[in-house]
Amino acid sequence: MSRIITFELTGRIPSKKNNKSIRFNPRTKKPFITSSKDYKKWHEYASLQINTQKSDIKNVQFPIQKCDYIETTLFYGTKHRSDNTNKTESVHDLLVDMGVLQDDNWQITGRTTQIPIYREKEPGAEIVIGIRE
Repeated sequence: MSRIITFELTGRIPSKKNNKSIRFNPRTKKPFITSSKDYKKWHEYASLQINTQKSDIKNVQFPIQKCDYIETTLFYGTKHRSDNTNKTESVHDLLVDMGVLQDDNWQITGRTTQIPIYREKEPGAEIVIGIRE
């Protein structure tokens, strides 16, 4: 049986994968790849949301070592074309960065699903995690 926890994110979720750019180190002149300002701003904002909600969850050992499933409902605020998979990867990376998940590999996440829903002018996500006990 799984213990179920839920996180909610508000705001548009950018794709980490599609928001990379090449910059040059001003001192060494060597190129490096970095995430866009849009993604970094979202990550900072979403991190605050996750940490606030995480502190309210009792009797869960973080980072989670084994899930039965992770269900990500992506709420789209517009009807523009967008990639579910890349947005879900952004959410999973955030969960790892914030210490919710130990890693986002298949041995830890278990079954992952993504559900896209149009919710006019209210983008965001709901993440439901079934923790294996």
